[in-house]
Amino acid sequence: MQLLIDGFNLIYKFPDLEAMMYDDRLNDARKGLLLILLEYSKKKKGDKFSIFFDGKKEKGSVVREDMFGEMKLYYSGDLTADYEIKRYVTFSPNPGNLFVVTSDKDIIGHCKKFKAKTITSEEFSKSIIQELEPSQTIEVKPEHQTAEELEFWKKVFQEKKNAKSQN
Repeated sequence: MQLLIDGFNLIYKFPDLEAMMYDDRLNDARKGLLLILLEYSKKKKGDKFSIFFDGKKEKGSVVREDMFGEMKLYYSGDLTADYEIKRYVTFSPNPGNLFVVTSDKDIIGHCKKFKAKTITSEEFSKSIIQELEPSQTIEVKPEHQTAEELEFWKKVFQEKKNAKSQN
């Protein structure tokens, strides 16, 4: 299965990442989402993940495509991620094999026209949380992840675990 993920749409379904967005910590929120998806993808062997983000990778960057582990990243540049997702679905040789993760009604409607499957970001985030809950630790250290960043994310996930166990 090939998943196309509306990145920023999904970020807002994880409270810790959403808080980072409101604190103007875009890169931290994006890295957090990618680490979550990387861990999730290890449990979904054989699935291909493509994550679409609005805007540029970094200020002034011209990078439109990148990799994070085995996941393909797309940056929309001056366009919108919505446009890029719809274009990907439109020009896919077999859109019926695509599974699009978004809560955007316009993208969902477009996918229906091409018989691509959809799941809302809310439902997908719930399935991620259910799947990752037992492991509760992230042991993946991507090449471009510093030891300091990895420790930061371990702390974030540990705090989340502790908060849940207190409830």
